[in-house]
Amino acid sequence: MQKIILIRHGETDWNAEQRLQGSIERPLNAAGIAQAEQLGHQFATLRLSKIYASPMIRARQTAEEINRHHGLEIQLHSDLREGSFGAAEGMRRDEYHAKYAPRLQAQAALPHHERIRMRILEDSESLWEVASRALPALQAAAEGSVEEAYALVVTHGMVIRAVLSVLFDLHDRHIFVDNGGYVILGRQDSEFLILEHSAIRMKLEG
Repeated sequence: MQKIILIRHGETDWNAEQRLQGSIERPLNAAGIAQAEQLGHQFATLRLSKIYASPMIRARQTAEEINRHHGLEIQLHSDLREGSFGAAEGMRRDEYHAKYAPRLQAQAALPHHERIRMRILEDSESLWEVASRALPALQAAAEGSVEEAYALVVTHGMVIRAVLSVLFDLHDRHIFVDNGGYVILGRQDSEFLILEHSAIRMKLEG
């Protein structure tokens, strides 16, 4: 079985302020560095075949901290970058939900396959678009793993939500990914399954 550890980067100041980051670059704050260090210690004894990361600084910093225990080449993959919130980037989440309430409510009422394809803003990305670019990168990571070793992928919250929503037909608003959260996926006969997760909360019904 091929195995992937899919990790959300550590905290930034904008995460702490509940601001939408999307494509905006923000480095890890002190708490985020501590989270990355904890992940590094947690996975220090695992055999890793590859480390992949989003090229965004918060993901790279997290991957670099984990890699202190492994000394591998970190392979940056642009398709693992965070999804775009368009013109809403930089807004606090409460401001975003207030300003775009009608569109968010309309999206929430849609069936799953339509909901994940809807953009809230024209210049943003839908969850389907994010998953469509991230999943081939994860397939490649899985295929690059070797027996008894894990491929480790450091990415972003929306990417993980999008991937889990599409792979397992989960309601995207029932998936909550904390900074430093991870999910271990297994892949066998082209099918993914969830082996373990931490700091990711999922309601598995719908």
